[in-house]
Amino acid sequence: MTCVQLSLPYHDERRTPGVAFARELACENLGLTIQANRQAVLDARACVSWLEREEYARIGIVGVSIGASIASIVTAIDTRVATAALLLMADDFADVVWTGSATRHVRASLERKFTLAQVHAAWSIISPASHAARLSARLKRLLIVSGALDTVFLPALTSTYVERLRGLGLHPTWIRYGCGHYTLGLPFYAAPCFLRTLAHLRATL
Repeated sequence: MTCVQLSLPYHDERRTPGVAFARELACENLGLTIQANRQAVLDARACVSWLEREEYARIGIVGVSIGASIASIVTAIDTRVATAALLLMADDFADVVWTGSATRHVRASLERKFTLAQVHAAWSIISPASHAARLSARLKRLLIVSGALDTVFLPALTSTYVERLRGLGLHPTWIRYGCGHYTLGLPFYAAPCFLRTLAHLRATL
């Protein structure tokens, strides 16, 4: 199995000089957030095109955190992606920003000008919830991993997404670990998560 890692916009070497984290993917600028997430989707699909040119015929995608949101959209709209594993996933983009511990500063800024309903409407295009019907129509199996103690993507938001998919006829395998958003990377949780993800990919590709 070959793995290609994609650095999302504003991550790693694509980071804005002087900015310590990829804040542009979820920021108080509604339009920039949409543009950055759209670019992430385009980048992922370009990666799929490259893999096709390299003669890889069975392609799956694994996304983590905001990467899981991107992966769900890519899988929903690109028929070349045969399977997906969404690690640390939530239903609605705006709800994540509004309730997450990592984006309190974004909410504080947005609240000065917008209501949550307005943010929902603006960001619906980049919300996994908006693409759930197409995703459910495409896949027979899906893996979702979440942390029971996650304060960035609240467990209730993952549950809402799982229930949405079930209502649309897709019954994902949902694995919950007793960790938070960032502690999923600790060996105690990362090792079983890796093995479950690998098993899912092998079974569905």
